[in-house]
Amino acid sequence: MRLRQIGRCGKLNWFVIQIRNQQLFALGKALEQRFVQEMAEHIRAYFPERAEDLDQAAMERRIAEALTTARTHGLRSKQDCCRYLNVVGVCGWDFEREEKYAWAVRALNDPEVTSPSERLDGVLARCLRRLKTDLNNLEQRRQFGLDEVHSL
Repeated sequence: MRLRQIGRCGKLNWFVIQIRNQQLFALGKALEQRFVQEMAEHIRAYFPERAEDLDQAAMERRIAEALTTARTHGLRSKQDCCRYLNVVGVCGWDFEREEKYAWAVRALNDPEVTSPSERLDGVLARCLRRLKTDLNNLEQRRQFGLDEVHSL
């Protein structure tokens, strides 16, 4: 980083800070690592079943992989990346490779919807409907005293 004076106006001096590409890269890496750590806390808090068998390093690797995948779908903002991780929390780390979630991959890559955020909206809406249906079915089984109760 270098400080360079570019002008003077009365008693005020004007300076420009020059930041090298290496410094920007290092800052970006640090911010990314912090975000990954925040998302690890998020997954542990809201989707503990996804974190059960993972130590912190393994969790961070899985999150970094998921974020890389999210970015292939055009999801760039922290909010969208967090929302994508919510889909991972509901559907599983490898949901994009599972046939039962082929609909989600199609929706995330749908050329008819130009906004990546809007494509993700559709996937999240369907996930929420599925969760509500699963919870309703679970409650119905309990009310009828059925022994075979499946976890979500």
